[in-house]
Amino acid sequence: MKHTISGLLISLALSSALAATAQAKSFSSDIRATDTVELYTSEGCSSCPPADRWFSTLKDDPGLFKDFIPLAFHVDYWNSLGWTDRFSSPAYTTRQHRHVNAGNTRQSYTPQVVLNNQEWRGHLRGISSWDAGDRKTGVLKAELDDANQLKVNFSPASPEYFEQKQWQLNVAYLGMGLTTSVQRGENSGRELKHDFVVLEHRRQAVDAEAQQWQLDMSAAPDAGQQQTALVVWLSDPVTQHTLQAAGGYL
Repeated sequence: MKHTISGLLISLALSSALAATAQAKSFSSDIRATDTVELYTSEGCSSCPPADRWFSTLKDDPGLFKDFIPLAFHVDYWNSLGWTDRFSSPAYTTRQHRHVNAGNTRQSYTPQVVLNNQEWRGHLRGISSWDAGDRKTGVLKAELDDANQLKVNFSPASPEYFEQKQWQLNVAYLGMGLTTSVQRGENSGRELKHDFVVLEHRRQAVDAEAQQWQLDMSAAPDAGQQQTALVVWLSDPVTQHTLQAAGGYL
């Protein structure tokens, strides 16, 4: 009888371990640099909904999270004009201004698209694709386990990436299928739909030579999204130029 109980306990322990493993989410980039497409937008801006709708079409692209990663940063400088965007953050406004300060863009406005750290206006002309080249930077891998511990590993394609001693590790939760009924401001009376909304963006300086890092993450924010994605990217701490990115749905 003792043998039977012991066997049962071992079986239960193995089952629990397998279940925990099954809940872990893993993401990996290709060796080619993944494109990052940043949209700076606001629910208080009447010209933003068309850009938001275009951004939502990217979720149907087969290259999503493999060839490119969309990030919708809601800025806060429209909040004083009648409607407070619940997804906005002064940190996202600061990020947009840093692109200007680094010479990546000429000015900050909404809606603004920043493709691989350069201003891009193709969506205004109905262009839904771009050619960002075939720059090989290395493979970025990330794994989020059931205890919300995130492990990140980067294998550079060339020794030149060790010349920079420090990188910035970025982690963001993205919300999909979000809806807001705007009551005031320029979009008063409109129901706005959003995808790829940055619900939380965490930045941390990391030692480039280490090549692997671990972070204790909080649970994904609940903003009423239909689906959540996790995105991880390495960037220059000053210019914000993205080295490599990976991500996917949780």
